[in-house]
Amino acid sequence: MKTVRKTLCCLLAAVVLTGTIYTSGTYSFAAQPEIDILEIDDSNPFDYEHFVNEPEKEKSRGGIEISPSEETNTKAADLPSSYDSRDYGYVSPVKNQGTTGTCWAHATMSALESYELIYNRENAENINLSESHLVWFSLNPNSNGANKALDGENLGTGAYSNGGNWRYAALALANREGLNKESDYPLMISGSNMTYSESDRYSQTAGITAEDAVYLSNTDKDGIKSAIMNNGSVTCSICYNNLYLTSIYSSGSRKASYYCPDASQTNHAVTLVGWDDNYSKSNFISKVPSGNGAWIAKNSYGSTWGSDGYFMISYEDASISQFVSWSTMDTSEFVNNYSHTSAMFKTTITGYKTYASVYTAEGNEIIDNIGIFNLMPDASVTVSVYRNLPADGNPVSGNLAGSQKRYLTNDGYYTFYFGNIPLNKGERFAVVVTSACSGDKLIPVESESIGSFTCNAGESYIKTGNSWFDLTDNTEYAFGNTYVFVNTKCRHSYDSRETPATCITSGKSETYCQYCNLIVSESVIPATGHHFNTVSSSESGSNKIVYTEVCEHCGVIQTESYIKGSRTITFAQLIQQIFEMFFGRLRGVKAGDK
Repeated sequence: MKTVRKTLCCLLAAVVLTGTIYTSGTYSFAAQPEIDILEIDDSNPFDYEHFVNEPEKEKSRGGIEISPSEETNTKAADLPSSYDSRDYGYVSPVKNQGTTGTCWAHATMSALESYELIYNRENAENINLSESHLVWFSLNPNSNGANKALDGENLGTGAYSNGGNWRYAALALANREGLNKESDYPLMISGSNMTYSESDRYSQTAGITAEDAVYLSNTDKDGIKSAIMNNGSVTCSICYNNLYLTSIYSSGSRKASYYCPDASQTNHAVTLVGWDDNYSKSNFISKVPSGNGAWIAKNSYGSTWGSDGYFMISYEDASISQFVSWSTMDTSEFVNNYSHTSAMFKTTITGYKTYASVYTAEGNEIIDNIGIFNLMPDASVTVSVYRNLPADGNPVSGNLAGSQKRYLTNDGYYTFYFGNIPLNKGERFAVVVTSACSGDKLIPVESESIGSFTCNAGESYIKTGNSWFDLTDNTEYAFGNTYVFVNTKCRHSYDSRETPATCITSGKSETYCQYCNLIVSESVIPATGHHFNTVSSSESGSNKIVYTEVCEHCGVIQTESYIKGSRTITFAQLIQQIFEMFFGRLRGVKAGDK
């Protein structure tokens, strides 16, 4: 990922802060360290305002970059000359973005759907994820005013034509803003139907979210191919223009081929689902590449566009770039997501390798996984958790509870799994991230260059030498928070409870969690049925006796009439009447004694 160093006179200046070390209790903090600020270069973003059959629009927006896990499973030597994920059922149906600028969301969702179709096929055959939810909540401010869109602007329904990028998508999903089913949040492009309530922000009706989003090098063709085979697809950006599209009709079929010879700014996102090394350059007529070979691309212009919604992109296309592949994880047992960040980052702090975020546990929980953004290729990244920090302690002033280390070949968003670190309600804990790499060490932070944010003391730190610097102490520049996302599950503690049965309704016995109310077992207690006792009898007419009976459990009253001498009773009823007569007489005797 490119970065651009700014001069002292620029908006994002190199902030030079010098000072001494002071201590709070026994914990060392740094005051005013020297900090260099690098702004992320968005000079080649996605425009994502390309509408079907409409002229290209020239605007400066952000783009999407998407890709596979760095632990590549398929070796280059094993790669076939052609491959198509559709042949294995790993691709969801083609959708139509209509006249919206939501191709970035369609690309993202298509990649996530492919991953589910491979690794969660039993529950994913009919998976259809909502682009609309992702667009709305990625680009409109959340309830505390932080904005992931442009300069604090509330886009409203303009979010559907704004465009986006992979960081917007990854940040929204890292904050557990989705994923959702299309049936719950359909893409509608007219009137008030385009808006969503803030209460929908953290809805997750699909039960999954993003796990890793790994950014691939443009030059790593084998890596891109491996990612397609391993994860079902890879998303990329291109500069789309109808002038570069060749459509050939023959025998009732249509072949669509695309080759852009100019390294123009990208404006459209598509999903690569395969390739053909031998795809002939003769299929390209509008513009002809020098050699054979092309990617199989899924578009979002509907199934009647191109070749059933697909087209071939020449390997030599000069604009194709920003390859990223997504994977997913289950969210069904998550109870909390801890994150201080809401605004999208455009700024990094360079020169330091360790940063931290500090949180307070809201319940009795277990840390399942932690997500971070890595902006340093070929980096060894260690994520550590410290528990029971004192109120005025720095991030490592508590007890080291666990660490996970990964070697990350590529930029991207990554999830580190823990799964067994307990938290007690109200305890202060820290996540410390340390990266070792040969290039620039880049720590993404919120900044005033994009949107607004809330940053409180004691939440976000960088390590300077042997001391810690609270980012809110920087008086020269308004930093926000560091980017760390903690997903927790309930630390279950089970007990039993019983709902008694009534005369006419069954009850139940349950074993449940005292913290989250998860029910792990239950059994039915059958209804007891009415148990009537005779309370009175009276003659009705010359040959009938009316009996009045009351259920001793629920008080329901019933009357029964019988012709004299015709009522039959069971042995149990006879015994009951004898007892009632005996105890009734006994009560009468006792009353008389008084």
